[in-house]
Amino acid sequence: MRKKSGGLKSRLPFLLIVNLLPVLLQADELAWRDADDYIQLSYRAKRKEKDGSVSLPLIIKYGCFSGEAKNISALKSLRAFYCTEEKGAEKDWLFRELPVTVRNGVGHLLVRSPGTNRFTVLVTAEQAHDGRVCFYSAKTSFVLFGHALFAEGKKPETLLHPGNRLDISFAPRFDYWPQTGSKITIVTSLDGKTSAAPIRIYDENFPVVSMKAEKNGKCVYTPPNDPELNWNGSTAFKQMTAVVRKRQDGNCYISSYTRILHRSRTGNRKLLPGLVVFGACTASLLALVIVKRRRSRGVGI
Repeated sequence: MRKKSGGLKSRLPFLLIVNLLPVLLQADELAWRDADDYIQLSYRAKRKEKDGSVSLPLIIKYGCFSGEAKNISALKSLRAFYCTEEKGAEKDWLFRELPVTVRNGVGHLLVRSPGTNRFTVLVTAEQAHDGRVCFYSAKTSFVLFGHALFAEGKKPETLLHPGNRLDISFAPRFDYWPQTGSKITIVTSLDGKTSAAPIRIYDENFPVVSMKAEKNGKCVYTPPNDPELNWNGSTAFKQMTAVVRKRQDGNCYISSYTRILHRSRTGNRKLLPGLVVFGACTASLLALVIVKRRRSRGVGI
């Protein structure tokens, strides 16, 4: 009996390690560290060009926000692409390369649309550290309404395969008026397959929100009503960025997706005052009809 007990005690550390290893690996996979940097796309004001086309400047920022930005020149293989022909699966989309200009440690892009086009812009970069590679990507989607008389010729197309990177996107991808209060489904995938991963939401004017995409790669976020955004007027907008992080094969994948948000068109409407005004107008109209009918009967007599 003593030998049996001694054998059990000798195996106890091994059994604890075996049982705790999956938990430790999962904790390492799903735990978010504030020190993890990422790249994100930031919107600037649209410009109407003389020929009727519309240009949208975009900024590529690198760092851990809302902290200080880092010099994006520290990243390798910084490239930008845009797509206007989304046919079939995303891995089959045709992307055209977009020139990147780096000034003062920040990347600058310019998207120009002679007509009405739906754009998806993708930026990729990487950085090696201690024998490991961190792959970054940033994405956004939007619609531009240009009215140029003459469209630009087609540019050379580059087929960009999104494999070997962590992808994040929003559904619906395009929204004519993205606004607070509307549900957004966040979808994540790695190498084209849906994947569970931790997500952080950086919603301007609000604290950071931590979420987790389930095994189907999805989670739902509803941007709350923003009094500060409401105060800035009906055409004002802010930016919301979702960041997802995952490790695989010793490498790190960090991707972001940015969307602009307007104030809700219906969320600020007060139901009770509206009903009071409607009721008062109805009562006034009804009283006016009754008075006129009585007067007309009196004249007939």
